[in-house]
Amino acid sequence: MTVQTTNKTTLLPVGEEGNFILQWAEELFKTPYYQKLGKGGILAIILTAREMGVPAMQALNGALYPVNGKIGISAQLMQILIESNENQINIIESTKSTCTLEFIIKNKKNPVKWTYTIEDAQLAKLTGKDNWRQYPRDMLFCRCLASGARKICPSAIFGLYLKEELEDITSKTKVSSYTENETVKQEDHKKKESDDKELIEEFANRHNLYSVEAKEIEYLEECSKNSGLTYEKTVAFAAKNEDHFVKSYSKWLNKNEPEEKQN
Repeated sequence: MTVQTTNKTTLLPVGEEGNFILQWAEELFKTPYYQKLGKGGILAIILTAREMGVPAMQALNGALYPVNGKIGISAQLMQILIESNENQINIIESTKSTCTLEFIIKNKKNPVKWTYTIEDAQLAKLTGKDNWRQYPRDMLFCRCLASGARKICPSAIFGLYLKEELEDITSKTKVSSYTENETVKQEDHKKKESDDKELIEEFANRHNLYSVEAKEIEYLEECSKNSGLTYEKTVAFAAKNEDHFVKSYSKWLNKNEPEEKQN
């Protein structure tokens, strides 16, 4: 895999070049392999590759990836980009538990060592995935390379993240969003319960439900029996529909109480 350089890295393509890239993206999208990238994904990869000086087809065939609106890079291309700028990466240690790389960067006076351990991966909650269980040495190398490069020589890799890093960030964001939504739901539920309790309390006071002689209690018990609801649920329903309760209770009272008692 080779990296080409280009002088046209600062502006978006226009005119004939822009039209050509758009047409190319349209044609590639017709093929099953590239359809999964989407038209926007294809175009984003081509434009990113153009700015980086990477051949478009090389980028489309595994070197660059669209991940939720961002472009991720492969570890292989990341290493090539670094070393193509007269830099050097030496593997000091590479085991299933630790990876240490030495970055020799031409504009830095001294080599810089960077280490990524299995403990770092565990802290980031990465090790439960299949690729980490099956290929821990390779995964540690990729994360060591990416995190080290962004700290030591970010311009060499255009500040990009590995595809897997972006996927992990997206996954954590979804989990965090889900947790926040669940917390909000629980808080809303508690508030609703509190509001309902207050509503029922006020309803009970207005209709004398704490008095054993209250006719309203007899009516509500009859409603509970006829509806199959518990007495508590019947009271709650009546409290939330008080106007209806007042009318229906008045009809029931007229029907069941002698006229002279009502007067």
